[in-house]
Amino acid sequence: MSTSERMLGGRYRIDGLIGRGGMATVWRAHDTILDREVAVKRLHARLHGDHELEERFRREGRLVANLSHPNLVRLLDQGGEEDEPFLVFELVDGQDLKTILRQHGRMSFERAASVCAQVARALAVAHRAGVIHRDIKSHNVLVTKEGVAKLTDFGIARIIEGDGDLTRTGIVIGSSDYLSPEQAEGKPLDATSDIYSLGVVLFETLTGRLPFTGENPVAVATKHVYDDPPDPRDHVPEIPQSLAQTCVRALAKDPRKRFSTGDAMAEALMGGPIEQLTSEPDMSETTSRMRAIRGPAPHRSRRTAIMWLAGILVLAALAGILGPKLMKDGGLHGSSSPVALRFTPLDYDPLGDEHEHADSVRNVTDSDPATEWTTETYTAATPTFGKAGVGLLLRFDGAHRVNEVRLTSTTPGATVEILGQGGTLANRLVISAATTLTAGETVIPITTDAPEAGIVIWFTRPGDQQVDGGYRAAVGQVTVMGAANSSG
Repeated sequence: MSTSERMLGGRYRIDGLIGRGGMATVWRAHDTILDREVAVKRLHARLHGDHELEERFRREGRLVANLSHPNLVRLLDQGGEEDEPFLVFELVDGQDLKTILRQHGRMSFERAASVCAQVARALAVAHRAGVIHRDIKSHNVLVTKEGVAKLTDFGIARIIEGDGDLTRTGIVIGSSDYLSPEQAEGKPLDATSDIYSLGVVLFETLTGRLPFTGENPVAVATKHVYDDPPDPRDHVPEIPQSLAQTCVRALAKDPRKRFSTGDAMAEALMGGPIEQLTSEPDMSETTSRMRAIRGPAPHRSRRTAIMWLAGILVLAALAGILGPKLMKDGGLHGSSSPVALRFTPLDYDPLGDEHEHADSVRNVTDSDPATEWTTETYTAATPTFGKAGVGLLLRFDGAHRVNEVRLTSTTPGATVEILGQGGTLANRLVISAATTLTAGETVIPITTDAPEAGIVIWFTRPGDQQVDGGYRAAVGQVTVMGAANSSG
């Protein structure tokens, strides 16, 4: 039975892929009983049998089932079939905030304030219910065509007082670009950690960039711990002072100096008074309760903290806990020097007609960057494929560990992910962070130590420039570095 014909739980007909992450894929589906379109979240097939991850996946359903707010994506159903757990959510007619910012740049000040205020109110509801999201980022905010923001993906959320928490102590969970300082150090968290991450999202919507960048995730996380937050007016001077102050307040290093609740941040964003600080901040009941539970944080010197931070990031990646956006360290793939791996390139279009310029695919291995393989040209008003993506399949002559993928391109703005081996698109795990190509060479680090028999260069967005009335992505040369003939 094909993916499009498959019925989950005897009820949900899978119609097409919406997106994928490090742990799960999200599919458009039709509820054949209530005759409505829904979104189905499914754990990656290669993770079936990992009881801890399966329980974390199911726990997301239990968490979201108890939360109700117009700015939270509603859970409609939860089930399982043949040991495959799945969650059914409302289908949001819109785009994630990260995609909107990539396509259109920074938002108007009014729209940025509105979107972030809506997320802040959703967080307030979650926090009052005793739930910390822990992965607030623009990727996890969906915005409808009417401007309604909906927070999603509670996959790594934590119940504040829950027993048997599945997060290992001292392990960093989350995306490095959006980590709160205490999250980056692996300390216990409270509601103000989500407030900090939302401050990063606010900065991003106001300026079109992130407050902290670096050569690798450890460098970025270290800046979150030690560097003063930038004023967004340093990049966009015309930002209203009250809005800039709200952003800087949310990004305070000391959790006690941030907004104590999502509601307080939302009020400030919508033009209300900014919550006043006192010598002893008036923390929310939820935040106070969490701090009483966790006790005082241990003191660390700067040098010790940096070493500890780097260590737990590496350990987390080795344990397979982190998503694909948090690790960039080729040293994880063995002590031997990486070599260029041999592969056979094939076009890959599982969501279309299964053909994507097969006649030119060998151009990526002919040592001439001037000869290219390109996707087909997709006619659209904005750079899009009109589907989740198209790809270039690289088939190895055996199972090898992969360190990085290097490719040249003449289509800057195109966005790619690297997918691991798998019989179908749904079974392929994302093994790299989403990367936006520049003109010339782009180096993409791989975040898994598992041997791969083949990988897919998966384009989720074409280049920025129009060609022949449409958009496409192009690759001149591809080099894959790794450990050849690894035994796994």
